Amino acid sequence: PSYHIDRLREVPIGYFFDVMTNGFGSMPDYSTQIERSDRWAIAAYVRALQLSQRTTIADVPPEQRPALERSEAARPAPFPMDTEDWKRARDEGKTKPPSKEDR
Repeated sequence: PSYHIDRLREVPIGYFFDVMTNGFGSMPDYSTQIERSDRWAIAAYVRALQLSQRTTIADVPPEQRPALERSEAARPAPFPMDTEDWKRARDEGKTKPPSKEDR
């Protein structure tokens, strides 16, 4: 499933660590392949990705908002987040990483 579904956005961060440590369903455990500290780092990264897709301008400190409100900084996210966005982006040829000129 997507990490952006409500159920996974609401679980404690330790849930991701536990799944990597003990496995879940058909997913095996990765406790011997991934160091404990790296499993926590991965769990934190997943949570950061989840939060990044649900943030609003109200979450940004007031003194930093003007930079985001400028047209250059207000571009849409480079990668779509749901199935319909992916299909639309694929059809429009926008599924490749941005070129240096686009950054």
